[in-house]
Amino acid sequence: MKFLSTSESSLIPASLIMLFLVSSCGSCDSQKIPLPTGDNTPPTYKWVVVVQNDASDKYEFTSSNQTLNLGSNYQYTVSFIAYDTDGGIKFVSIQGKGLTACPQSPVLNIEEIDCFDSANLSPDMDNKVQTSAFQLCSVDVKCKHKSGTIFGQAFQGPGGNLSWMGTAENYYGGKVTSRLQIINQPGN
Repeated sequence: MKFLSTSESSLIPASLIMLFLVSSCGSCDSQKIPLPTGDNTPPTYKWVVVVQNDASDKYEFTSSNQTLNLGSNYQYTVSFIAYDTDGGIKFVSIQGKGLTACPQSPVLNIEEIDCFDSANLSPDMDNKVQTSAFQLCSVDVKCKHKSGTIFGQAFQGPGGNLSWMGTAENYYGGKVTSRLQIINQPGN
């Protein structure tokens, strides 16, 4: 399980998030199918972005190459959810890369944000497979001050820019890859 934050503590406690909620559910037979003998179509997917703010804003995307501007909402969780009711889900991954895009300054840290997590799923003891699975990452892209600076937390930089890629594959080689760009620009 990956929890990324450029701050010292995770945004969401590990006890509240299960990396594979669907795939770890032993009694979720309604989300399983017998191991398929074939499937000519790739999995479908959905991106879900939940902002950790007072309103818990939520955004969903079902097509690739989308861009989301979160303004000054610097803390959020990104999930890549894959579905395949005909071929099952064999593999799912999420990858996010970017920077906290602070102005060049001797008092600010420009930090790299990098998240990658994946899972290979297998048939259960009854030779059934999951029809959906997900991966997620939580991030905080706010500029951080170098310790000992006189400006404290009074200045907040322009945010960050993260590129996300999600991949899913079924048991017969059907594969889908999707991209999502998340930008933080205060004032937009």
